[in-house]
Amino acid sequence: MKGIGRGIAAIALFAVPVVANAQAETGSAEAARTTVDAILPLGTYARIMNESMAQVQDQMMKGIGTLPLKSLLAASGIEQERIARLGDGTLQELMELVDPAHEERMRLTNAVMMDEMTQLMSAMEPSIRAGLVEAYASRFTADELGEMNAFFATPAGAKYARQSMQIFIAPEVMSKMQDFVPRIMEQMPGIMERVGAVTAELPKPRKIDDLSPAERERFRELVGIEAGAAD
Repeated sequence: MKGIGRGIAAIALFAVPVVANAQAETGSAEAARTTVDAILPLGTYARIMNESMAQVQDQMMKGIGTLPLKSLLAASGIEQERIARLGDGTLQELMELVDPAHEERMRLTNAVMMDEMTQLMSAMEPSIRAGLVEAYASRFTADELGEMNAFFATPAGAKYARQSMQIFIAPEVMSKMQDFVPRIMEQMPGIMERVGAVTAELPKPRKIDDLSPAERERFRELVGIEAGAAD
């Protein structure tokens, strides 16, 4: 009986920290749900897409349209000789020549894309919320989450929580990010030069003629060319 008693006592000692950890994890998960309810209430993505992303997308498209064609093509790695022959013009000017309805076409296209993306993101929102609960619960203790939630329960905290997901893509912020596009275009030739330097020792990509018969047949399958078709 003494041996059984000692065994039960050992099991109890082992079980105490396990139960305590489980309770702590449960407490963190519950606190994390409260946190996520504050920062990502249902409907947040629809609000972001409708209130912020539409303006951001419009600003970005206008910003890209004003870029000189020479800058765009220089970033794509086209030979300098060809770039030098280009006229002084912007992407917007070129698109309007090719497609007089370009601006309206883009407006309608973006509206459809935004609507579809809103529906998709809204459908995914519950899963994203569940992932956020796990992430917060794994990174913060129940006490830490409790402190956050206490702040979110205040008027200032509630206002911050509601806007925390949107603030990084606010038009005020994204208007500053527009400066990134022309700057990266300026840097791209140098970046591609560095890429060429670090990959110079790698073997060159193979051509179709370099593939074995089996590899060539697999290539045909991957790109949708029927067996026996000319290479």
